Amino acid sequence: MAIPMGHPSFYDWRRGPGPFVVSTAVESEVTAPALREILTEIDRIRGEKISAEELSLARDYLEGVFPIRYETTAAIASALATMAIYDLPSELLRFLSEEYSQRVRGCSSPGSQDAPSSGAVADGNSWRCRDRS
Repeated sequence: MAIPMGHPSFYDWRRGPGPFVVSTAVESEVTAPALREILTEIDRIRGEKISAEELSLARDYLEGVFPIRYETTAAIASALATMAIYDLPSELLRFLSEEYSQRVRGCSSPGSQDAPSSGAVADGNSWRCRDRS
């Protein structure tokens, strides 16, 4: 039985640290191998230097899909609701419209490498959020 290659993941918007979510759809008998593969990939991301090619692909993707995320009224309303729910600053709108592309283009390999190391930590057979206090 094959394990799907796609495991979409994302950080959720929050004022403070939000959850890192990974999802996949697998049959029951391959759930454990799929979870091991996901955790192995997270460990790889944390341990290996991001290549210039991989970073360039990620930048191009993020910059390219950004306008699509806000092309409908429902998408804009959802973003505004998220800002209200989590009391995010109104400056976020300016950032999204004016600075997003510049910031994505400004991402470097060392800075990007720190991101996956700053939140979740392995704790036996599970993952938990690192205390940031």
